[in-house]
Amino acid sequence: MQTGVGLDKAAAACHSVLQKYEIGLVVSAGLAGALTPARIGELLIGTDVRIEADDRAACERMRHTCSSEAVTSVQQTAARMAMPTHIGSFVTSLRILWHAAEKQAVAERTGAIAVDMESAMLGAGAAGLAIPFAIVRHVSDLRDESLPVDLNLFTRPADRLTGVVACVANPSCLAGLWRLRRQMHAATEAMSLFYSRWLDELSESGKG
Repeated sequence: MQTGVGLDKAAAACHSVLQKYEIGLVVSAGLAGALTPARIGELLIGTDVRIEADDRAACERMRHTCSSEAVTSVQQTAARMAMPTHIGSFVTSLRILWHAAEKQAVAERTGAIAVDMESAMLGAGAAGLAIPFAIVRHVSDLRDESLPVDLNLFTRPADRLTGVVACVANPSCLAGLWRLRRQMHAATEAMSLFYSRWLDELSESGKG
């Protein structure tokens, strides 16, 4: 299921699915920002995830561990595909980390390999029902790369006009958005390729 961007949408989607279906594994899939040296489209496998926020106690309460069995399965498939892989902790941010300095600061503070905006909430939903949980995402933007504009403006209806004006007023921003579009397309292609193979192998092993 497509959750949409952010914790609230991820929570709503997770609740809807887990109430309707019998689920054997919750997987946080999609794209993520790299917090470790990586290339666009490379595979990111989470070992655990927590929310990155000012409230340290809340961050620790929202820490969830990924299924070791799922991690091993993903690693094995990636190895057979010779797909470059990074394994480690994820952080879920309350906002888009659009500037390189922000990503670098979070990387140094947490030691995480990647940042997204949904995984911690999906992990919470899975933990509440004792369902195994995994994070399997692909790199869409790099640790040392700033996005062309503050994309948080486009997540808030009241700020969208400001975001549009900022893009139109800055030609280099438009070029950057085109670059980001190409990167996301490449990452999505890599993700589709991996999931096609992994899900086939899970089905063949009787775990799908």
